[in-house]
Amino acid sequence: MANSLRSCLAGLWSVAALSALPATAASIALYDLDQPGPDSLAFIIDSIAASSSTGPLSRYRLSNGAISSMGTSLTPGSNLVSIGNFMWYTRRFSPYRIVRADLSTVTGSPDNFVPSDITSAFDDMTLGPDNNLWATNAQSARVVRITQSGVRTNFTGNGTIRPLGITRAADGNLWFADGANRRITRINPNTTVFTDYAVPQRSANTIPERIVGVGTGGVVWFATRDGFGSVDTATGAVQVVLTEAQQPRRLAAGADGTLWLTDGTQYVTQFTPPANYARLKVFGNANAQSAGLHVHTDGVVYVSDVQGGKLARIAVAQNTPADTIVTEFYNSTLNHYFVTANPAEAASIDSGGSGPGWSRTGETWKAWVGGPIPNAAEVCRFYGSIDINPVTGMRRGPNSHFYTAEPAECAAVKLDPGWTFEFAGKFWMIRPTASNAAGCPAWTQAVWRVYNGRFAFNDSNHRYMTNQALYNQMVGMGWAGEGVVLCAPL
Repeated sequence: MANSLRSCLAGLWSVAALSALPATAASIALYDLDQPGPDSLAFIIDSIAASSSTGPLSRYRLSNGAISSMGTSLTPGSNLVSIGNFMWYTRRFSPYRIVRADLSTVTGSPDNFVPSDITSAFDDMTLGPDNNLWATNAQSARVVRITQSGVRTNFTGNGTIRPLGITRAADGNLWFADGANRRITRINPNTTVFTDYAVPQRSANTIPERIVGVGTGGVVWFATRDGFGSVDTATGAVQVVLTEAQQPRRLAAGADGTLWLTDGTQYVTQFTPPANYARLKVFGNANAQSAGLHVHTDGVVYVSDVQGGKLARIAVAQNTPADTIVTEFYNSTLNHYFVTANPAEAASIDSGGSGPGWSRTGETWKAWVGGPIPNAAEVCRFYGSIDINPVTGMRRGPNSHFYTAEPAECAAVKLDPGWTFEFAGKFWMIRPTASNAAGCPAWTQAVWRVYNGRFAFNDSNHRYMTNQALYNQMVGMGWAGEGVVLCAPL
């Protein structure tokens, strides 16, 4: 990857990224829930269930979008966990109970379980690999295990724990975020032994609050007040990536490995390991507070607004119309190609805003700029660094742009002094599963990439195209073929 990117002869003209376009691409449907204050979501039977601050749980039916209530005798709840026809949740007000509701009945037939020494509302709950419920209570310094039959056991660890978010991971253990102690703790459900992992303090706000296990991999991810972090469950290695200030409310993982976070604002954040992140404006009301969160198995993301009592449904990429055209330009002076997803930038190039020599090639394809889009990948855009290398007296990077939708490659190039990440220039497409056209979904078209091989002259340039015949022609002219690197919606 490095030899394919680095380069050096300073070109005559460059293309600079303009401001990002508004986040309008995501296809979002809003529904009014029966009760205000929904702060937790879960899938139950055929619906998305939402907790309520004042009364019965609400239900959004996936088949037709109908909203209804579940069980008129159910107390205000939070931290929803579903098991078959049963919904488990924690009561928000004293007495602080864990409640089991039978949703096959009209009233929910609630059973209340009151763990001892609990003096505040529970922070989170999850179903453990032992098929028991595990709940956290930071203020009471407790982790509570409750069996399906209602047997309760309190765990206090070393006596200093302040557990917040909790999750089950693929390694067969429970993991919780301990914000007060700036650590992540593993619980072996068989031995109930606690093992602590210190979180590197990148700032005063590196406070872990929410946590989630990701797929079948050996990593758990957590959200801090200033970014995201991970723990390798095999080695215990902990890493932190700073993003921006946030107040984590709920954290969930999609099947594609991306993380979604609500933070009590109009927005939801998507974090793609190891380091990509973007925020999507979900609610139009400036007072909205994103809270409840569920990523369904089909990739659709559901978010609740505590303030407005609404449920947002964010459609996946396949059901989201593209909102931009990616346009290719060629510079006859530099012999370089360039693409932009920003129509304003394309118009500026047409009018000479980036200097002479640029013209459209006719190559275009569709994409999204209003991301993040569920199941789509962020395309990172880089420009060769204009910083002067004191050793050579020349700029560190090429007068060229590079694009990648591979998260690991994006993270690596961000660390390369020869390249500058252009945050405003990024867009979203589909990441291929193979380096050939068959790796793209049927509703997309392949985007091929070639490389001019001029690394030794610090004049690297890549070209991207949807025409395979043109790709073969470029390879015949001596450019290195790098296969399919993106998939564009049709």
